[in-house]
Amino acid sequence: MTLWTIKKSLNRRLAGCSEDAAAFAEKVALLFNDDERRRLFGERAAELIRATCDFATVIPKLAAIIASR
Repeated sequence: MTLWTIKKSLNRRLAGCSEDAAAFAEKVALLFNDDERRRLFGERAAELIRATCDFATVIPKLAAIIASR
């Protein structure tokens, strides 16, 4: 699964939740009541964090920013 696919999947699952408390509560309830959905959501979220926040990803970007100054 690509990083783009993970982001798209997470965004689709949370669509509209940031501004609508009822929609957010509904999505949380779906996760709470569905072990498999919760497991998949957690795996995809973890993969997204590893892909965007891992030192192997962050350090080269930080080094490039520092080198450009």
